[in-house]
Amino acid sequence: MLPVASITIHLLPDVSFFLQLVIFLLALVILNRLVVQPAMRVLDWRHEYTDSSRAEAASLGLEAARLDDERTATIAAALRVAHDDRVRRISEAHKEAEEMVAEARAQGKEIEASADLSIESSEVSIVQDMNDQVGRISQGIVDRLLGGR
Repeated sequence: MLPVASITIHLLPDVSFFLQLVIFLLALVILNRLVVQPAMRVLDWRHEYTDSSRAEAASLGLEAARLDDERTATIAAALRVAHDDRVRRISEAHKEAEEMVAEARAQGKEIEASADLSIESSEVSIVQDMNDQVGRISQGIVDRLLGGR
């Protein structure tokens, strides 16, 4: 048989337990001050920074939407002004073209009337010249007929 070792059971903690407890608590306090609290401050700062960045991004998004709407409205207004100006210029050009056509027609009628007058005066002049020539020729013929006798 094996010899049975004598084992004593201690129900109360010994001095090493209290020493371990003091070392644990001391380590806990030191780590809390040097690691946990700074880490918590960094996490809190990141949380606040993230919240403020999200709020700023939302504000900038609204500002961008407002500026885009304003830009769109400005472009639409400029297009309306350009369209109205184009319509006005086309209307003015049509009026000017109609005036030019009317003036050209009037000038054409004046030229036609002048040409008709010129033709009539030329006809009268030609008829007078022909009458004069007929008179001279007939006189010449009569003179020859009478003179030849």
